[in-house]
Amino acid sequence: MKEKIAVIFVHHCNNHCPNFFHSYEDHENMWCAMLGRKVYDYGDCDRLYEDYTPREIPDDCPLEDVKKK
Repeated sequence: MKEKIAVIFVHHCNNHCPNFFHSYEDHENMWCAMLGRKVYDYGDCDRLYEDYTPREIPDDCPLEDVKKK
């Protein structure tokens, strides 16, 4: 059996990041599981399950594979 390694490059703080999630207990605001805090407020145009809105990556993002501008 061959072993495959997947690499994810995060360009925006949204559903492309595996640590990004909407918190139901916080009125759907966007949270980061690694930071353990809210990173963005929920907007009227934000999609809950397919949120690919381009957002700035927080300066304290702990991911090593982040592509910051």
